[in-house]
Amino acid sequence: MEPYRILVGLDRTDLAAKVFHQALAIAQNRQGELRLIHCLNLEFHDQLGSLLDACVGLQSRINLDDLQQSEQVKQVKQARTWLRQLCEQAAQAEVFCDYRLDRRSPGPLLSYLAQEWSADLVVVGNGKKEAWQALILGSVSKYVIQHSPCPTLVVPGGNQEQQQFPPQADLP
Repeated sequence: MEPYRILVGLDRTDLAAKVFHQALAIAQNRQGELRLIHCLNLEFHDQLGSLLDACVGLQSRINLDDLQQSEQVKQVKQARTWLRQLCEQAAQAEVFCDYRLDRRSPGPLLSYLAQEWSADLVVVGNGKKEAWQALILGSVSKYVIQHSPCPTLVVPGGNQEQQQFPPQADLP
């Protein structure tokens, strides 16, 4: 019998730990295995000021390229270290785990890998972006729900307020 395959989309937010632990718990209960996916965010918007300086000649384009390259190498090393630590946690829980780093867009990549790897479940987080952020950046969880070939578990962020359902109900 093949193990229950769980594809886990992780970013570097506070929600990532919750997503990982939820996927790990499922893998333990189902004699499953994990494949962690992290898409590198090269944070173009954080370097916009430097790019503008280079365009108007205030900073050398060569210096900017060197700075960007060293920052990218640093991000890759940090991400690998983080993912290895998560795989070690899974190994301590007797769950096989591997990881993959990528630079592509996370939603389409997770949907593609779910099919390629024959995943039984995809686990992602939903950090509840502001409306304008979701409009511009999109929602990874929404994309995966709509395009994944297998069930998707969306782990909500921890900052939602508790709401009554229905809103006017007073239940004991």
